[in-house]
Amino acid sequence: MRDVVTCPRNSCGSFVVMDENIRNMALCSECNFAFCTLCRKVYHGLARCTFTNTEIQCILNEYKTGDEKVRTAIEEKYGKVTIERLVEESESSQWVTDNCRPCPICSSPIQKLDGCNKMSCMKCGSYFCWLCMKTLNKDTPYKHFNDPESQCFNLLFRGVRTMDDGDFDDEDDL
Repeated sequence: MRDVVTCPRNSCGSFVVMDENIRNMALCSECNFAFCTLCRKVYHGLARCTFTNTEIQCILNEYKTGDEKVRTAIEEKYGKVTIERLVEESESSQWVTDNCRPCPICSSPIQKLDGCNKMSCMKCGSYFCWLCMKTLNKDTPYKHFNDPESQCFNLLFRGVRTMDDGDFDDEDDL
């Protein structure tokens, strides 16, 4: 029965009949606990359900590996919009993990698109080396790349793409 859930309190666990007029909320008649039927936490009104990272991974794993029947059941349980949001947030988080590195000072994600290996964090303003992730001195950030004792000696421009002569061929097309 879709309109019956169990109370999420460990000390209770009673069966609760959901009120069809109040979406996603149930009130246990045994212990008077009002809870969200989607996340099974205290009722939070119109605010989004919050899940732990472990809960999100379990939901998404079940959703992604399940057949159409399982996916439909999960969408009915948590709401299709909630599942779509969790999938999108998970994919975005994975993209950041795959394409960024954390700032060594504030852990803000940093993506390197081009340029030299002396990086500057837009959040905290620190300088650091993209290659070894060491924090660089604000007054002399290039010393790290000019010091023969440094593991990044002469590597300021390592990995930087250089322009080929072919990059200027557009001018011939005029």
